[in-house]
Amino acid sequence: MNYTLPLLSALFLLSSCNQTKSRYEYLEKNDAFRKKIGKENFVRSSHGFTYYESQNMEHDEILVFIHGFSVPSYIWDETYFEAARRGLGVLRLDLYGRGYSSNPNIAYKDVLYADQVIELLQSLNITKKVNFIGLSNGGRVISRIALKYPNTVKRLIYVAPGGFHDANTEPDLTPVSQSEINLFIEENYSTIAQGQLADFKYPERFTGWDTKYEELLKYKGFARALISTNKNNFLLDEINKKIGTTNIPHFVIWGDSDTVLPLDAVKKKLNMLMPKLKLFVIKDSGHLPHKEQTEQFNSVFFNKIFNIINRDVTASQARKMYESSENVFLDVRTKAEHKQSSIPNSILIPLDQLPYKVDELEKYKTNNIIVYCRVGNRSQFATQLLIDEGFKASNLLGGIVDWTGPVTP
Repeated sequence: MNYTLPLLSALFLLSSCNQTKSRYEYLEKNDAFRKKIGKENFVRSSHGFTYYESQNMEHDEILVFIHGFSVPSYIWDETYFEAARRGLGVLRLDLYGRGYSSNPNIAYKDVLYADQVIELLQSLNITKKVNFIGLSNGGRVISRIALKYPNTVKRLIYVAPGGFHDANTEPDLTPVSQSEINLFIEENYSTIAQGQLADFKYPERFTGWDTKYEELLKYKGFARALISTNKNNFLLDEINKKIGTTNIPHFVIWGDSDTVLPLDAVKKKLNMLMPKLKLFVIKDSGHLPHKEQTEQFNSVFFNKIFNIINRDVTASQARKMYESSENVFLDVRTKAEHKQSSIPNSILIPLDQLPYKVDELEKYKTNNIIVYCRVGNRSQFATQLLIDEGFKASNLLGGIVDWTGPVTP
């Protein structure tokens, strides 16, 4: 009998398995790994170590950003850094099994992540109420936090949240087996990074997004974490219904073209479960509206939810604001400059007179005031003065020189 062909086939399969193992899940998140990343970014937690980043933690408003199913905290880059730039307190972390945090061999449940977040806050001695922002699967986590730790919550902000679409009504409690892990890696790891682009309506705008995800496949335990999380996810209607009866302010932001967790599939349910929920729909966006339509998202997130107006606006942004009666334009140049050219219907109060005439603007206290001068220097000082007086003021970058809208005379 000729054994050559079966033997060669067996050797080929063995070789393929070894290549897969050497390509994926070969990095251990040990002390040497954490030292290389930077020890100051880790805290010890109940099930290993939690990686985090923070800025401006002395601010009254602290925003805690919680990522989704598999992409770790860097998915929040746009909103995290914009909030930090505006001076808000910001904190983001990698949940267990993701990014730089530990990949423990345990059941990955919503409550595990909720406990991890609260442990981090305790480790950082944060005792005041904070704002929890949960993206996709992170929406499940902030719901759990609100249920188990309601006294830590100032606001809940859901972004394309999970927990509303699930078909399962209870978790699958069977442990993750090694055969499941091997099969998952074999069937998914070669395409899973490319699949992340499906989160976008316009994936061609996000070159390199899939390449960055490839790095995650090197960490031992990643597949186990994804499989276990999926097994333990189930419908959160009862939990979200309880949150809907509380006085915790809760908001949701959703892309109108989200195909991962479509809004239309759960819109009626949202109104029934959480009647106090304030919904904001981001136009022309997929599952990650904060990345795909950043300007539109920031307008909702900072202006409408946190009532914070950006101190600086570009000429193009100001041009759009000019169309709304909610916005008032203030010229802080001299009377002669204003007479020569000005933005139509703008109010004139020269900078040297503003400290004594600020009361004249009291009736615009609820409006957004866009302050301008010739190139944006004088208006910067005026904007800060108005903010200190409790006004919602923004500085027009480039002043009237860069203004592209109508001008009088």
